[in-house]
Amino acid sequence: MQHLAAAGLLPTTASALPALRLVQPRTVSDVLQALRDGERPVLLAGGTDLVASFNEGVLPSELIDLRNVEGLDRIDIHAKRLRIGASVTHHAGATHAGLRAACGGFSTAWGRIANPRIRFTGTLGGNLMARRKRYEASVLL
Repeated sequence: MQHLAAAGLLPTTASALPALRLVQPRTVSDVLQALRDGERPVLLAGGTDLVASFNEGVLPSELIDLRNVEGLDRIDIHAKRLRIGASVTHHAGATHAGLRAACGGFSTAWGRIANPRIRFTGTLGGNLMARRKRYEASVLL
């Protein structure tokens, strides 16, 4: 991964970034292929942490947009097994009726992550991929 020379010194603007190749996969297999094929790929889930990573010097060549990947926006509950897709927003997780019934405390805590703007756009996958110690999702899980 290349880094911008001014990482952390000035906020990154779109003009400071080189052209990005946008990849919009439809399946998890397509995502994995794009990650293998990409020179310096970055995953885009909700996008709230992407600018922060640019400001920290990350310089991708490909942007892999996860928003249309089949199944990543779903929450599935079967018996004692819970599957939460990477594209599920904090708001969707906090207000999902099945999740609230199965794991009320988790759902309530999830609804308190960040501010409303982040809750409606930030995703579980993005929160985990950011790998920031102060972020709550990894602790909740």
